[in-house]
Amino acid sequence: MRALVGLLAVALPAVVSAQGAPRLPAFRPDVTFGIVFDDNVFMRTEPEGDIFMRLTPGFSLVHDSPRLHVNGLFRFDAERYQERTDLNEAVARQESSLELTWRPNNRFGLISRTAYDRTQTPLDLNAATGLTGGRQPAWRMDFSVGLENTIRPRRRITVGGDYSHYDLELGTDTTLRAVRVRYTEDLSPRSQLYFNYRFEQREFQPGALIVAHVGVGAWSYRLAPPLLLVLEAGPRVTEGEWTPEVNISVTQTLNNITTFSAGYAHTQDVAVGVPGLITIDRVTTSLALRRNLVWELILTGGAFRNVQPGGDTVAYDASVSVGRSLSDALWLVGTASRTSNDVRTRAVTVTESEIVRNWVMVSIRVQPFRPR
Repeated sequence: MRALVGLLAVALPAVVSAQGAPRLPAFRPDVTFGIVFDDNVFMRTEPEGDIFMRLTPGFSLVHDSPRLHVNGLFRFDAERYQERTDLNEAVARQESSLELTWRPNNRFGLISRTAYDRTQTPLDLNAATGLTGGRQPAWRMDFSVGLENTIRPRRRITVGGDYSHYDLELGTDTTLRAVRVRYTEDLSPRSQLYFNYRFEQREFQPGALIVAHVGVGAWSYRLAPPLLLVLEAGPRVTEGEWTPEVNISVTQTLNNITTFSAGYAHTQDVAVGVPGLITIDRVTTSLALRRNLVWELILTGGAFRNVQPGGDTVAYDASVSVGRSLSDALWLVGTASRTSNDVRTRAVTVTESEIVRNWVMVSIRVQPFRPR
């Protein structure tokens, strides 16, 4: 609730100031109620399953004008288990964020983002690695701010900073502080080139302080109006050791009803509760099909190889969601997902170390827009 009040306190005065009139952002509430079957509630090698009810109220705030863009989100999950009543939580999961872009004139822009998430399943915070993290309380706070200056009609410089903190009840906490500088040039209406330098300082408690320098160049090209290709590469220097930084992505949109994206990344990042940097190879895909605001099908998948000094962990995740509109504001949604973590040493799978989780949910969502 403190995070929510803080987000509103920042967003609403900014909107009023930018508009010169007391015009509030669009307020979009929604609520979801569902029945869930989880066959590995503790995310262990020996699974224990249960059925539980989940209630998810939330809302979003959206405002767009020539000078100001605001996008806010807040929601939480309340869960009640059938067998493991000790896992019942009024707030088992919480998500809140605020994105704000303010452009007082054609030359300058202020871009910021604030987010706070907490959960009982750290997997929710490890989207970059796919690592499960077991089951225990964890939270993450992110803040970023950047100042953009248009030095010429097609050239921009952005200077900013980032701060994030991962906190785990039992395990290693991580703090990131970073400074970044980016130069962007629009080569044509369909092509863009940018260079980005980033200084990172990661502190592990307990653990060490790791410093890294990352410099990448990127080129994006719109092969056709609905097809965008982005290529990004450069060196990363971590404590004197050189490694490549690579990111490739393709996004295809057809008639605003079908969206496909695929990407590959080779990078270094952290996972909640894990000491030290992880070298990651990541492949992700997603497909969204929508038909006349009546049906929606969303497919996502990811494969991850996380390398650490003691070995590596191969992770997979896949999910499918099908939504059917029952009225303008009522949706019936079915969701299924599967995740897997497999620990390996020198490419040999460690016996009895695989963690597999299957999760199915049938829910009713009250929302006048889309089912998710």
